[in-house]
Amino acid sequence: TEKGHKAPLLWLEGFSESPESLAINGRIQQRAGGWLGQWLQLPAEQMVEVAISAKGEQKSDGIDIALEQLSAPLFKQKLSLQGQLKLRPELERIDLHELLINLNQQRHTLRGSVSPALVALGVDIQRFNLALLRPWLPDLEGGIVSANGQLQWDWNTQHLPAGQLDVNSSVRYKQKTLSLKSKLALT
Repeated sequence: TEKGHKAPLLWLEGFSESPESLAINGRIQQRAGGWLGQWLQLPAEQMVEVAISAKGEQKSDGIDIALEQLSAPLFKQKLSLQGQLKLRPELERIDLHELLINLNQQRHTLRGSVSPALVALGVDIQRFNLALLRPWLPDLEGGIVSANGQLQWDWNTQHLPAGQLDVNSSVRYKQKTLSLKSKLALT
């Protein structure tokens, strides 16, 4: 519990139905204006409410993970994630079957795989609010980006990724508006 408050700051439970499986449910809650909210750059009046629910199962070819819910406020935005992925330690690879990203009620999707040698991603991003990047780009006043396509990058043989990507964006940066609408074919 946090000093002066009876509700727990962190609640976490895990259970297993078999030696190969594990389920985790958890929650972090903190009053408005607390240290965690300040670190997450939330408005002073917004309380921190983070929730996670996930299941993992060891299989012969890796570990299947079902992220049923991960929701949190993040840099003045409301973020939630859901998805299926497989960790493949013997191949040093993560397969992302589909990750649904909801940011302020806008839905985005990623799918693909990542390994030390290759990144292969499919993206469907619709009106992604660039305000999420403000902690790293303080002069960014706002903007949106939409993108749809496939990218593949073999880090051993390619200097740049290959694939196709349709991009439509508008960004306000240092009191200037930048717009981009393009169909990129990377080879």
